[in-house]
Amino acid sequence: MPSSFGRRLKNLRDEAGLSRSGLARLAGVDPSYVIRLEQGKAPNPPINTVARLAKALGMTIDELLGTADEGRSKRNVSARKRAQLVHAIKLNLADAMKALDELLGL
Repeated sequence: MPSSFGRRLKNLRDEAGLSRSGLARLAGVDPSYVIRLEQGKAPNPPINTVARLAKALGMTIDELLGTADEGRSKRNVSARKRAQLVHAIKLNLADAMKALDELLGL
């Protein structure tokens, strides 16, 4: 059974439109580790890994852990979308075009 962290990580990864391997690449971890985290088969990650996962998702550690205050999280939505676009550009141009279309509502 997935841990609450694993479920949250999967939901946020899905919202960001990232594959497991895409998130792993951006965070500098092995894709199998992302799978194990999401499935609750790995212990909660160390804070430096949480920080890398949060950065890859374009959010703060508090947002990834679900401890950020709601008002602050809402203000960070556009920053998160910009960060997601930057990450998509890093992955490849096709992903960037898709993210831009979504950002612009096309």
